[in-house]
Amino acid sequence: MAPTADELEALIRESQTALSEMEQQLRKTQAAVSGLGFFARGFVEKDISSATGRGFDNWIDAIVRLRDALLDAPAFSPQHLKVLTDELPQVGVLRNYVQSAPQKMGKVPAAVLKPQQRAEFVQRVADQEAELRVLEAKLRSIASAVSQPG
Repeated sequence: MAPTADELEALIRESQTALSEMEQQLRKTQAAVSGLGFFARGFVEKDISSATGRGFDNWIDAIVRLRDALLDAPAFSPQHLKVLTDELPQVGVLRNYVQSAPQKMGKVPAAVLKPQQRAEFVQRVADQEAELRVLEAKLRSIASAVSQPG
């Protein structure tokens, strides 16, 4: 069932907020990664880029474009609707990457990442994956609602 106009507006506002929070998380993560040693920094940057097709800067730009496209809602311009429909699958790519992060952490030696840090990281990643799943569902609902004639 398609959302009502009020429900659609709420979905859009919630998605804009979630995208703003995601942008801030990506910026914090990028800053933390930039503070790593040369090899660790290179590994993380190469890993996210090869696994998702985008580096941190590209992800931040895409999140900003997507959030800005939602400013046009619910009467999307063709360009903004294209941003939404193009970026929706990419949110899934990022979610899948975040979901795989705990397994990758198993390869990090205990001397580098203490057990409590590892547990905190795994919980933070699980929270982020859940947030991405919710955002993805909201964006899918928005895309469906605004692409339907009527």
